[in-house]
Amino acid sequence: MRLQSALLLLALSGPALAQATLSLNGSTTATLPPGGILVATATLPPGTPAVIAYDVSRRPASIFGELVPLGFTTVARRGRRPGVVPDSGIFVSTVTIPDLAFLVGSDFYLCGLAIDPNDPNGIAFTTGATLSIRIASNAGCDRAAFTGETIAFDGGAMRPRPASLLPGDAVSWQILSAPAGAWPRFAGATTLYPTPLPISPAITSSR
Repeated sequence: MRLQSALLLLALSGPALAQATLSLNGSTTATLPPGGILVATATLPPGTPAVIAYDVSRRPASIFGELVPLGFTTVARRGRRPGVVPDSGIFVSTVTIPDLAFLVGSDFYLCGLAIDPNDPNGIAFTTGATLSIRIASNAGCDRAAFTGETIAFDGGAMRPRPASLLPGDAVSWQILSAPAGAWPRFAGATTLYPTPLPISPAITSSR
């Protein structure tokens, strides 16, 4: 069966997939920076051994005739150590995204699975979910100062843990607008905490 990528999460069918679902931070898609917290929640049969698996491919693979929303490439891995689904049928796995700069721009595809003797194939699979590793621009709160006063912007929210740049990271601050003749500039424009240095009194907008 050929499935369009945009409809993958909706098009998968079958009893197990229809009943077992996976969400990431409450949605089928999640975007987090390195160091962010991911909460994967799967609905699976109570009392069964379960795990969350991930891969760099979401090409549906056929497992015992059942389409599973993972490509099962050589990169395919399981998440944290397996656990047992509680009586509620809600299996939760919480992980911290590794604080590695090279992960930025990557997409991962996740699926929950459980060893279920009541499943025709012996394994219950959830629907798929997508995790994107991105760093969102965040210039911090608005700042105001009197003429001649020095302030520092705070871009630490772009690197939540720790609030410092890793090897391979890059940041650049820009002046978006300023009155004619102000000629503002930044000291430390490639750091998380730059200092705007307007030459004359002015209201400027930065990012």
